[in-house]
Amino acid sequence: MKSLIISIVMTAFIASDGRLYAQETDDHRAIRAVIDREQNANDSGDGQALLDVHTEDFIAVWARHYDGATDWLQSRPRYTYDDIKKHVSSGDWAGRSAILDDEILDFKHTWEVVHIAIDEDDAVAVSQMEHARNDTTAGLRVTNGWTSLWMLKKVKGQWKFHAAIGPLKRYHEE
Repeated sequence: MKSLIISIVMTAFIASDGRLYAQETDDHRAIRAVIDREQNANDSGDGQALLDVHTEDFIAVWARHYDGATDWLQSRPRYTYDDIKKHVSSGDWAGRSAILDDEILDFKHTWEVVHIAIDEDDAVAVSQMEHARNDTTAGLRVTNGWTSLWMLKKVKGQWKFHAAIGPLKRYHEE
């Protein structure tokens, strides 16, 4: 009886042309690629690539943290597309390339996309970021991590960041 029920459910699912919630689509892969391009552009100092993955009305909202808890009542706008443009256009901006090249600090930057939800030309993605480096003064390894929520729009067939909110969670380890 149990296998009959499973067979009926699977047949109904296949006949309905339904998709599994966790199924990775081309849009999912494209959104992961946008996040990769944004992080890699920050690491390498590629200002044009950084601008290319944001809409011109992009805004990032940042929340303060107290005793490990996010205080959303203290949220504030952090930066916009125009701020990014001004920052990467300055003659001294090189992204994180200098710190990444410093063998003594041994800076490592990792990220992972842990959630994507898509509704036609709008999407949200949640990423976990982590920076680790040697604190040469204290003689220890320091790790900072956070979770961010990204809102994306498909513009002329390309996914771009439209807004970001963060950090949803954050941690600091020594």
